Amino acid sequence: MADGSVIAQLSLPDMRHPIQFALFYPERRFNDTLPEFSLIDAGELTFEPMDPSKYPCFNMAMKYARIGGTYNAVLAGADEAAVDLFMDGKLRFDEITGEIEKTLLAHDVKSEFTVEDAIIAASWAYETTLARHVTA
Repeated sequence: MADGSVIAQLSLPDMRHPIQFALFYPERRFNDTLPEFSLIDAGELTFEPMDPSKYPCFNMAMKYARIGGTYNAVLAGADEAAVDLFMDGKLRFDEITGEIEKTLLAHDVKSEFTVEDAIIAASWAYETTLARHVTA
């Protein structure tokens, strides 16, 4: 921020929070079905510099996020498929980043897009990533 401060979005580890945030942005909506985050109950928070070698997907995700367009949707779809393949024992953990990048490189990015385009791109990425591992 211009004044040197940092604003943090903190919640319990539950994807419903960021999904709700994204759906209603910039508005904030109360949802009594979601648990509230308590700084008191959270305990101590510690921050350390990130080691990019431990998180190879991070730099790749930042690269494509800066380009923008439908790459973000493709990244999400390819990531979901790669994790599913890993969970099914069809992909090693250290192969996840490469699988995602293969799909990103195969994508014909749209700079201007609609929500429908983003959904189509994410679905395409999911199916494309899975298809590389289908055995006949």
